[in-house]
Amino acid sequence: TLDRSSAASDVYKRQVSRVLKAAAFGLEGEIFLADSKHSEAIEVFTLAVELEDQNNYTEPPDWPHPMRLYLGSALTNAKKFIAAEEVYRRDLDWNKNNGWSLFGLHQSLLLQGKTEEAEKIYKEFLLAWQQADVELSDSYIKYRLGIWNSKLISLIRLPAKVLVATQRELYFMMIVHVW
Repeated sequence: TLDRSSAASDVYKRQVSRVLKAAAFGLEGEIFLADSKHSEAIEVFTLAVELEDQNNYTEPPDWPHPMRLYLGSALTNAKKFIAAEEVYRRDLDWNKNNGWSLFGLHQSLLLQGKTEEAEKIYKEFLLAWQQADVELSDSYIKYRLGIWNSKLISLIRLPAKVLVATQRELYFMMIVHVW
């Protein structure tokens, strides 16, 4: 029994480690996006997706918001619409009728000029999103803290390094809250 317990503990530690690494990549990607470093953001979001794909199926999921949504958004922002479409379609394979993925897919199709298909996906989005109380502007919740940053800057005059550290701490608190 001790061997099984120890093995289960090792599996759990590896899984938690993957989730935390994916969260760290998510944070890093957000920071890159805030600095308009799209290729770097795409790179780390891709790493986060690779880690997320190694997780076992669980309900609720190990990470509440699929990292593909972050990747798809970064690809869209970098004007890589075909790649974004592929990412959203892959997420929909895993998360059927996910409103966030349908919204991102709709955007990527529109930006490619695929209006007929975009209209079809938009109808699917409306059906999936009919009970939601959030209006989307992107395929994931943005924790860029823009409003918080402006409030922090106006309330307290901090050196840039301290402000970035504060932003990272706030993002971490949000990750812990969501998780």
